Amino acid sequence: MPRDPLLGRSLADRYDVLERIGEGAFGSVYAVRHRDLGKRFAIKVMHARLIGQGRVAQRFLREIQVTAAVEHPNVVDILDTGELADGRPYYAMELLRGEPLAAVRAREHRLPWSRVQPLLLQICSALQAAHDRGVIHRDLKPANCFCIDRGGRDFIKILDFGIAKLTRDAGPDLTLQSELVGTLWYMAPEQLI
Repeated sequence: MPRDPLLGRSLADRYDVLERIGEGAFGSVYAVRHRDLGKRFAIKVMHARLIGQGRVAQRFLREIQVTAAVEHPNVVDILDTGELADGRPYYAMELLRGEPLAAVRAREHRLPWSRVQPLLLQICSALQAAHDRGVIHRDLKPANCFCIDRGGRDFIKILDFGIAKLTRDAGPDLTLQSELVGTLWYMAPEQLI
């Protein structure tokens, strides 16, 4: 596998790329260090292969706007946005230390209700905040619920609003009539009809 060309580089003359920590359909996520602050953040950069694919680039930009608009403690916080020299958009967000809820489930199998209930309440609270802003996530699954430790307690951060649907002030519809979006195993049955 070829070396990632962003590793070891500087982005926007202020972020030093340390390592790739994630990969999705629209982009890769990197741990970076802000040069002036010395603080670490995460940056998601759109894949180079998607340059010139209008709808995909629009979805990536919408992901930035939607995530930033849903201000809630259980939604990842967007801190900065910009464009690389090659035209790819990126956004900086808080660097989360923990693991996806999917990894917790895989390791621990069945979680006790005493642990699940607070997680569900946090997820529902974040989704309510999104819905209040006219945002429907459309890809909610354990892999997009990041579990971090806050004082010995599980704390959830919802990630990846890349295929979110906007119900008001939506701009162009980025989903085709017959297009399925989301992860099959987590889709509502009415989405499959």
